[in-house]
Amino acid sequence: MILTPEGEEMLRAELGRLRQRLDGEFTERLRDANAFGGSYENDEYLQIKEEEAVIASRIRQLETLLDTAEIIDEESAGRGVVAIGSVVDVKNLKSGKVRTHRITGGFEPAEPGDVSANSPVGQALLGRTPEERVEVELPNGRTVTLEVVAVEASATG
Repeated sequence: MILTPEGEEMLRAELGRLRQRLDGEFTERLRDANAFGGSYENDEYLQIKEEEAVIASRIRQLETLLDTAEIIDEESAGRGVVAIGSVVDVKNLKSGKVRTHRITGGFEPAEPGDVSANSPVGQALLGRTPEERVEVELPNGRTVTLEVVAVEASATG
């Protein structure tokens, strides 16, 4: 798993929020439910325990992801080669339109214009340099030819 520093920061923030919620909100809610007979016959208690299990599962998923992730060096993303973290100007050769995309890791929250490295477009662009052309088969079955116009480091880096 490869992440940009921004992606790592977002996932760590989510992990912190979930841990805080688990330690604070659920502890209080369970205490309140126990006041009304907190057992497996109490529907509210069961609902809280189910929500707690979902949050705990997401926490474990994030911890594993962050423990095994490779955080990319943003400087290498700006050396003229498309990499995770790069901002890439890409021209659709059929329409002539140029679009700017940031290449993100697969588990990062996406902003408008971001392209996941796991997507067909992201996979086709990785490792490319300006003036290179790639044909990309899109999920809808169409094929599009793209040309890399420019590559630079992440706008936030």
